[in-house]
Amino acid sequence: MAELSFVWLEITGKCQLKCEHCYADSGPSGTDGVMTLADWSRVIDQAAGLGTRMVQFIGGEPTLYPGVARLDRTRAQS
Repeated sequence: MAELSFVWLEITGKCQLKCEHCYADSGPSGTDGVMTLADWSRVIDQAAGLGTRMVQFIGGEPTLYPGVARLDRTRAQS
């Protein structure tokens, strides 16, 4: 089985813009969904266990997700 070297995680549907062409249908009224910070951390840990070394946060605008800085450090310390 090949390693899973890269993953995209859509962590939020929030975005400060209202682009008509947005493929994710994100915008100011978007939500962070139902996954908690702990859920996302587990996903990152599981991906790392499968060989992932790069994670890209996507969404809407990932920097609007309240825990993005903590997620960025989830595996950086291991």
